[in-house]
Amino acid sequence: MAIQAQLYSDNIGFPMCGSLDLIDNGCGLVGAAAGFNQQISSQLQQLQQFQHLQNQHQRDQTFSFGSTNNNRESIMFEKQRYEIDQFIKSQNERLRSLLQEQRKQQYEVLVKKIDSKASFLLRQKDEEIVKVRNKTMELQNMLKKLEMENQAWQRVAQENEAMVVSLNNRL
Repeated sequence: MAIQAQLYSDNIGFPMCGSLDLIDNGCGLVGAAAGFNQQISSQLQQLQQFQHLQNQHQRDQTFSFGSTNNNRESIMFEKQRYEIDQFIKSQNERLRSLLQEQRKQQYEVLVKKIDSKASFLLRQKDEEIVKVRNKTMELQNMLKKLEMENQAWQRVAQENEAMVVSLNNRL
């Protein structure tokens, strides 16, 4: 009972800050993962210590039962064992839930970062497309202008050839 009271709390070993604080602290996903892994390691270490104490308590009770075989102690031991098992189950479920929520938040942050980067790249590509279209229109206009100049020079050349033929015929 003393063990249960000592280890049980609302935060089960996690800091009082929310899991979003890991993401908002500017470390990004790497910092969040490092902080979260440290929290998990701490929680697992507490759980292992708790299970070790439970196993030690069971061994002590087993030796005690062998020598005294008292029904009251047996009932008390079973009750404590049941409470400890329930506590471990609830902590495991809570840890699983927290891990799932943390994973979900990390995915959301990752998706937001990817979305932001993709939007930035799409805007860049759209700007490049606009520049290429403008350059294409500029080149098409220049081509039309050169074709018109070419036609004008061809007319001048044909007129000059016609004049040369006419002058040759007069001579």
